[in-house]
Amino acid sequence: MSRVGVNLLVRNIPDMPLQLRATQFAVQSLLDSDLRLTDWRLQIVDDASPCEKTQRYLMALRGWPGRRVYVWRNEEQLGIARGRNRGNQFFAENWQPDYVVEMHTDHIFPQEWCLPLLRVMERNLTVGMLGPMLLTGRPMGWSLEHVEIDFSGPYLTARAAVEEAAARHRGIEAIRPGLTHPAMKRWSMLVELAGYDEAMPGLQNYEDVEEAYRATEAGWRIGICPAAVVWHWYAFSRTQTAPGHVKDYWDHKAYCETKHGDGFGAFCDHLGRDMDAAYMREATA
Repeated sequence: MSRVGVNLLVRNIPDMPLQLRATQFAVQSLLDSDLRLTDWRLQIVDDASPCEKTQRYLMALRGWPGRRVYVWRNEEQLGIARGRNRGNQFFAENWQPDYVVEMHTDHIFPQEWCLPLLRVMERNLTVGMLGPMLLTGRPMGWSLEHVEIDFSGPYLTARAAVEEAAARHRGIEAIRPGLTHPAMKRWSMLVELAGYDEAMPGLQNYEDVEEAYRATEAGWRIGICPAAVVWHWYAFSRTQTAPGHVKDYWDHKAYCETKHGDGFGAFCDHLGRDMDAAYMREATA
């Protein structure tokens, strides 16, 4: 049975109570899904959330049967690159998985999403990173469908809406070009790349693209699997929690272009020529 570790980074603030609800929906849907058909562990890194209700909720998850859920709290906000690396450091020291799934607090998982990704990666040993097709919380040109979720309503209503939409769009077990989250990453690739680049000057943005670029340069394939569909709100877990996220975006883009040269720009064009415009639409919505 494959060992699948899930790396969840949480940063919730008290004046946005729906962030906690979104986190609860994300975790509950994850633990209600086909992830549980694997040998799984969930490592949660609380990135110094100032929300006390979030802290209590995460601590309560440590009582999950079988010692499968672990929680680490940072004393100060580290941001995505360093925070994710801390989660993977835990896996390296305590329980080495075959794959790591990096999830956000604004995902909702249908019943079936993990095993299709797993089967494709096990058949294609050069694939280092594979993500699902995405449903989104508001209309976005590249998403499969806009599925509006009311986080103030019942979890089961939200989960049913995602389940129905995922069933409409679920495709074949194949690999298409692209980069999405939650991404399933091969552990051997993560060890080779030594994680995210922690020298980026801000807290978030471009760390995943930079890692994916290094992966392809090292000979790994990255892609999207049409047989897996997951809901992702996007802005809810990122742009609304860090006031400097727009500055980080441009600073990190410039950092990557300086570090990697023209090849990085060509790689971004391959992922999506309107990446900058899409981010700014998301950031200002």
